[in-house]
Amino acid sequence: MSKYFPWRAANHIELLIDGDAFFPHIFSAVVNAKEYVIIEMYLASSGVLFEAFYDVLAEAISREVKIYWLLDDFGSLGLITKDRQRLARLGVQLVLYNPLSLKKQRLTENLNRNHRKLFLIDGELAYIGGAGITDDFYNPNTRQALWHEVMLAVKGHVVVDWLALFKQTWGRFSDLPIQVSQPEFKIHKVEQNYLARLSFGSYFRDADIVRSLVKQIKKAQHRVWFATPYFLPSNKVRRVLRRAARKGVDVRLLLSDKYTDNRWVRYAGHRYYYRQLREGVKIYEYQHRCLHAKMVLADSWVSIGSCNFDHWDLRWNLDANQEVKSGLFAEEVKQLFEQDFTNCKQFTLEEWLSRPWHKRLREWLFSVLGRLAIRIGR
Repeated sequence: MSKYFPWRAANHIELLIDGDAFFPHIFSAVVNAKEYVIIEMYLASSGVLFEAFYDVLAEAISREVKIYWLLDDFGSLGLITKDRQRLARLGVQLVLYNPLSLKKQRLTENLNRNHRKLFLIDGELAYIGGAGITDDFYNPNTRQALWHEVMLAVKGHVVVDWLALFKQTWGRFSDLPIQVSQPEFKIHKVEQNYLARLSFGSYFRDADIVRSLVKQIKKAQHRVWFATPYFLPSNKVRRVLRRAARKGVDVRLLLSDKYTDNRWVRYAGHRYYYRQLREGVKIYEYQHRCLHAKMVLADSWVSIGSCNFDHWDLRWNLDANQEVKSGLFAEEVKQLFEQDFTNCKQFTLEEWLSRPWHKRLREWLFSVLGRLAIRIGR
């Protein structure tokens, strides 16, 4: 396999906003699967969504559809043993990524996690984004999504690369071969025809995903809008954001407010606000519910997937994003950002400088702890 994946033409990509939109879409695709379903997942826990997903998988298996599920061992601690056993009895080929163990040669090897999120049906349709199988993303009973998340429904030539990357990762932890066919793609002229590319990161060994991000930010002439729930980016990423703002590019950060699943990361990220604001970067914090979407818009280039572009992700995790080059698709993502900005509090430099001393102390403390955590294992 090539170290990096190429740009591929003839792709059809649909933006799906929040779990009440994308999970029914995914369920329908699994129900209509003909040969196989591939799942690569970090977060999974027992609950209402898992039960609904289990029923969908059972229906597919009853039609002799093969199910391959690569599940991160740490991210799935909330999936109880009984439910794992049910999946095995059902016939799901369930493989745990990097099982936690005190017997590892270096305990820090347990920190290597598979943070990718992928549903791939029959080699024809892939869903890529940041969702997990937990009730936070979607409750089928109430049809509500507590967390704000996005997924992409992708058809076309780029799906070949998602399958290839999955096979490579699967092979590290399973002797079971994945015997699946790869169909010929037929993208009709009436459909969208987007350029698309898979970018990925692999446990501190491959900077493809961040290298591509930095390149596109440097090239941007009009806007760079960046959404992440955990703002602890590398110095390189922070630097190119500031440089873009100084040259007149509209640089905006869409970040988490108090509604977050990881408050210490939010507090640690606050230490970067001052310099970003001083250089002209606009900062928005999403209100009312947890922001979990990971997306970047740089002129007509879009990147959406599992990567938060934070120190921890780039140091320890497997991540993968779908990149798209299209003015039409970029406009759709721009409209989503604009809608999200209306649900935000925007900070000015003056407001940030006037925050009370106890908040400054808290930010300093968590930033120190964050730097110590990042250096673990180095």
